[in-house]
Amino acid sequence: MLDFGSEDIMIDTGLDFLEEYEPKPMSHIDSVFMSLSWIVEYVSGSENFEAEYKDMAESNFNELKQVYDSAGLLTDNDSLSFAYSLLNVAFVEMAFEDYKAALVYLDKLEPILPHDATFRIKYMQCRIAVYENLGEYSAMMRIYEQMREYFEQNGISIVDAYGYFLKAANMYASFNDYGKAFEYYNELLDVCKTEGYPLFDYLTIHSMATIYCRIGDYVSAIGCVLPYLENTDCGYIEIGLYVDLCNVLGNAYLQLGNFEKSALYLNMAQECARASYVEESPETANTLHALGNLYKQLGNYVVALDVYEDALRIYQAHYGENNQNCVDEIISIGNVYYAMGNYDKALASYEKSLSIMTANNAQDSGDYALLLVNVATSYNAIGDSKKALAYFDKAMPMIERIYGSDHTIYAEGLNYWGDVLFSAGDFLKVAECYSEALSINRTKIVSDFSLLTASEREIYWKNSGTACQKTKWSLVVPTMPN
Repeated sequence: MLDFGSEDIMIDTGLDFLEEYEPKPMSHIDSVFMSLSWIVEYVSGSENFEAEYKDMAESNFNELKQVYDSAGLLTDNDSLSFAYSLLNVAFVEMAFEDYKAALVYLDKLEPILPHDATFRIKYMQCRIAVYENLGEYSAMMRIYEQMREYFEQNGISIVDAYGYFLKAANMYASFNDYGKAFEYYNELLDVCKTEGYPLFDYLTIHSMATIYCRIGDYVSAIGCVLPYLENTDCGYIEIGLYVDLCNVLGNAYLQLGNFEKSALYLNMAQECARASYVEESPETANTLHALGNLYKQLGNYVVALDVYEDALRIYQAHYGENNQNCVDEIISIGNVYYAMGNYDKALASYEKSLSIMTANNAQDSGDYALLLVNVATSYNAIGDSKKALAYFDKAMPMIERIYGSDHTIYAEGLNYWGDVLFSAGDFLKVAECYSEALSINRTKIVSDFSLLTASEREIYWKNSGTACQKTKWSLVVPTMPN
């Protein structure tokens, strides 16, 4: 009815039949569920959100629970909306970094998990993130294995969760379980080649080569990366990845004493980073760090210090002063001061790194144990063998527990320990340390060549082949670099 002044005029639109198609009012339970879903969408798409959204999510969930409870649906496997409500509120708790609360909701969800594959994968991914942030790594790795088994049983390609499985491999490597790590790496490579995902290969190869460098098998690191890098350029793959691969090659050649090739690849990394990123980018800092290693190895300590300090300044500006990249750079600066004979400054750098790692709760890591060795050797260098031995008493049991008593990192610690014992005049224990270290480095077939001389490496390569050929967890058979 339209009002035209004094008359009411009735107009027949002929659309009365549409009234039966009007949307029905949303039920209360649908309204609450949609509200919870909206909160999840908002929180996942925003970097800054108020704490009231966490309270709203919990309130909405509790209201939903009461409705489902009264309807007898809490144990119904087909009750997808309630299962999604549990997963949603767990996600909100994770967004607010309340991982213990998130775990409570995930535990409630486990008995009523729907059969839907997408849902189960999201559930496992949430559990992985919660366990990682709670530091429950054994539980986290158990879920990785469950997810891998679920993919295999249901014919789902692991490429669909590539990032998770690559992270699982890297986590196994961080726990020194290289066999399991390379099992994952090789499976990822095989699937990526079969299903046509060549760019994923570069990510996997980068991780493999990084692990080879960590255990001192630089030949295998080169053998992994070089065939891939020769078939690409700075624009084909993601720029940061290209820079990292060049840095890996440069570092590997550096450790093998091939300074010419080291400089070649490190300069390639630096040119690509500077051309593609702003001057103060972390990628530029990464290449500066690698170049600092080269200058230090060449004995150009003044330039090495300048380069390391530039890298540290960039890392601090980008990540803050307590980031692990900053710690690594401060340690590198300390190493240069130590090489220059400035032991007081070296000690100051190492102790600063220790304080940052302690603040980051990293006292149980291999890096922390090795840093204790650096502190100990610095105290010994300034003539305080008593303090040096006290630090070795802390460091050596940690190194043995983390790496094993047959690892060359442990042998390196024994050599340094022997040096301090020599300064303290305990010659009997000196002989024991040196003899044990010699036994590890000379007689054990190892994949860690970092403590062998160049001639010893030559003999090993000639008589035994590379570590790639000797270990079950290798992919390629690299040739000895020129």
